[in-house]
Amino acid sequence: MDIFKEKLKKAITTHFTQMKSTYNDLYGYSLYTEDSLTSIGPVCNCDSNITAPESDEMYAYYRYGAVEWEHFEDFGIFDDVNNELSSIMDCEHPKWSERRSSVLNACLDVLYDLEQDGLFGPKESNRFVVICLSDSDDAIMDKSAKLLNSVDIYESYAKEFS
Repeated sequence: MDIFKEKLKKAITTHFTQMKSTYNDLYGYSLYTEDSLTSIGPVCNCDSNITAPESDEMYAYYRYGAVEWEHFEDFGIFDDVNNELSSIMDCEHPKWSERRSSVLNACLDVLYDLEQDGLFGPKESNRFVVICLSDSDDAIMDKSAKLLNSVDIYESYAKEFS
């Protein structure tokens, strides 16, 4: 799992830095996958990508729902991560669930380390970092939102998704 974490940390750092330099109103960053963990990649969003006004009841959904975000490009930066993920998840069914949990926890560990290093900026109301699994209710999503964001941002997220 250490090799996966190293590759993931490098990929996130490279990708986030590139996206932040491209979009000056970038506020949201997510590791995005699905329950089967066939691949993992980044998705991010900018304030200017949200078309719903703050007064709209759907605003929080669009702001915090990474499935609705705009920027899914990974520019090949996550290729090594996904090759490593593929070899980790290539196992018999009984071990698959354990490995899936280990991978998701490793993703959270890496995001937390990068958050602590200041990559995403201070925990303020103008940024949001999360792990998102499409069409899932996996607890890692709520856990990541709580750990990686300010209390007020987490509370806004939790009202919509918990």
